[in-house]
Amino acid sequence: MAKRADQFQEDPPKANHNAKARKEIIRKVASDLDRIEAEIKEKREEAAKIRNEKIKGELGMKIADFNLARRVYKLEDDDRAEAVDTFREAYEALCKGDQLDWLDATSQAPATNGAAESAAAH
Repeated sequence: MAKRADQFQEDPPKANHNAKARKEIIRKVASDLDRIEAEIKEKREEAAKIRNEKIKGELGMKIADFNLARRVYKLEDDDRAEAVDTFREAYEALCKGDQLDWLDATSQAPATNGAAESAAAH
């Protein structure tokens, strides 16, 4: 069956078509990307310096722990609550006997002898 005239598509432009302008575009894009990538590298180095000086140096915190907290902090409320619940469940399953939350630990800890004696006296 023969194709109708409206079913034919034009051929894509040939690579040689306006080759000089194409080369200029390629060179411009490469130059722009080089500049942007250099700026990104500079900003990453600046961020690493701040993390190392403030988080690791001044606070003594592990950078990975801080980054994890930042990722959770950036989540929206519902997603954040779900992530914390999932982390708590996984932590408790993997670290039998450890306490993730110090508040949970204090409420579940057995009373010491002094506390038991004090409670019995009242």
